[in-house]
Amino acid sequence: MRRTAKWAGAAILTGTVLRVMFLGAKSLWFDEASTLLLAGQPLDGLTRILTSNEVNPPFYYALMHFWLKAFSDPRLGLRLFSALCAIASLFAFRSLADRLLPERARLPALWLAAASSFWIHIAQDGRSYSLLLLVSLLSTIVTLELSEEKPRPFLFPAYAGLAALGLYTHYYYAILLAGHVVWLG
Repeated sequence: MRRTAKWAGAAILTGTVLRVMFLGAKSLWFDEASTLLLAGQPLDGLTRILTSNEVNPPFYYALMHFWLKAFSDPRLGLRLFSALCAIASLFAFRSLADRLLPERARLPALWLAAASSFWIHIAQDGRSYSLLLLVSLLSTIVTLELSEEKPRPFLFPAYAGLAALGLYTHYYYAILLAGHVVWLG
């Protein structure tokens, strides 16, 4: 068990390094530049701008509006937020794998997640996808706990909060939400 924990820690450390390595190496691409422009807008007009220029909900842009104020390099700040969400997603994924997978499959699954080129790409992309991944994993963990015999009462508002966060982060979260409803149904 102790050896497995060390290998899991090594996988998460490797995944962390891969997610933060070269964060500032690439120039901005169009969607990241759009995110920076939208995050720089006054909050009171953000929803109006989003409905005419963007197809995503406002939460991520409003969050970036405040987050980016802490960084002299907004490109690095934008990508660092994604990397931090992606690193937290590795921990959430480990928890989910421990719950769902047979013991012999947990460590390989964690290593696959740590080295996933898709997960690394979204971790270094200044868009809402890493946040969506994190919220999706966390809400799935809570869904599984809610399906237990006697779920703890605080899980209901926790799930409601995560579901709202997911829907205000990206509209695709509605697909996962439907899956959760079917699972709990």
